[in-house]
Amino acid sequence: MLRTMIGGGVKNVCKSFGKENQIYYLAMGVLILLIKTLIVQWTYNQVWPKLVLNSGNNPRQFVPLTFYESFLFVLLFEFLF
Repeated sequence: MLRTMIGGGVKNVCKSFGKENQIYYLAMGVLILLIKTLIVQWTYNQVWPKLVLNSGNNPRQFVPLTFYESFLFVLLFEFLF
């Protein structure tokens, strides 16, 4: 039943999936998610203190974004968009 619900070229791709390909795609998905998390964490921690300083506030009160918080932020945007 699932095959009839999936349309387009996805049917052809699903036929070629094997056990090895599914594990590969899962690992690549997790790796991409972790890379996005690191990029969000790094850019936030680099840019936000400068924005606080430019707005006239004290950048010493800045608290860096942790890996867990940036991971939740990436998951939020993955599910929203």
